[in-house]
Amino acid sequence: MKYLYVLFALFVLVAGCSSSKSDERREQDLKNIRRTVDSLKVVKGSMDKSLDSLNSVSRKKDQEMKSLMNQLDSLQKNMQENK
Repeated sequence: MKYLYVLFALFVLVAGCSSSKSDERREQDLKNIRRTVDSLKVVKGSMDKSLDSLNSVSRKKDQEMKSLMNQLDSLQKNMQENK
């Protein structure tokens, strides 16, 4: 019977040690994941700013193109009228 108690105590000791190492590793993994998420948030913010800038430039170019198309239409009408 004493042997069973000794074996049980050893089992509990081994399980406790392995679980504490596992907990430490899990905590380290969580810290790494948090760092990764934080860096991804920074990159996302930077990409959002770049995208907003590109959209702004694109809208300006679209307005400029519409203005040029209107001028071209106007010139074509004038040419047809002068013929």
